[in-house]
Amino acid sequence: MIASFAAEFAAAMKAVDSTIQFGRIVNWPDSAYAGFNAGALNGACAGMDFAAVHWYPGTTLASLLTLPGTDIPTMFSDLHALMTTACGPRGATMPIAVTEWGPNTLYGTAAIIGQTWHPTTGTPSQLQIGGLFAAESYATFMEQSALAVHWAQLHDNQYLLATPVQDTPGFAYKGQLIAHHLAGGGDSMLPHPTSSSATLFAHAARHVDGGFSVMLTNVSASAAANVTLNVTGGALGCVGTVYSF
Repeated sequence: MIASFAAEFAAAMKAVDSTIQFGRIVNWPDSAYAGFNAGALNGACAGMDFAAVHWYPGTTLASLLTLPGTDIPTMFSDLHALMTTACGPRGATMPIAVTEWGPNTLYGTAAIIGQTWHPTTGTPSQLQIGGLFAAESYATFMEQSALAVHWAQLHDNQYLLATPVQDTPGFAYKGQLIAHHLAGGGDSMLPHPTSSSATLFAHAARHVDGGFSVMLTNVSASAAANVTLNVTGGALGCVGTVYSF
């Protein structure tokens, strides 16, 4: 019923302005709320231009270090398969916007709730883990060609802090900034680089000016990473810029 109303609503909006883009909320994993995705998509596909999904991963702090590389590609693959079944061939390439996401601070276990990154009060800790999670997630979302990626709460102890002064950049802001140095508007993500280390993740992008960038993330809590970078299909310049977190 809701899906049919959504289709009528989309048609009415586009009759006024044909440039309007209409999206539908989907859920991942599909099994989390039985029947939700089928009900949301049934009858709505014809007027649908993109899907919107929320993502709040993690049950422990340590799990946040690896979940971006496992959850995000699987989420996009699963949702495109689901939309292909419901919407036909166009579902395989339908854009996906992540309109709300962040670490599972509000609905996880006590290892993350309150004691670590309380939404509005307290002193945040374990910020490096949060920053690595944010940077890895943003980079992986870009590799999956996400339409948009919106951090859930901007004014809290994750993104913009109230102390020592209002809007002090937090770990989520800094992780996003590192990912922005990897790729900005108009840049293109390159095929996922390979790494010989289970605790070293890599991402690469080609910039509009012809240059390229590489983001390396060491998720080991105890060991430094001595890295040799091999580049094929291009030449390295003599001068580069290093950003670190």
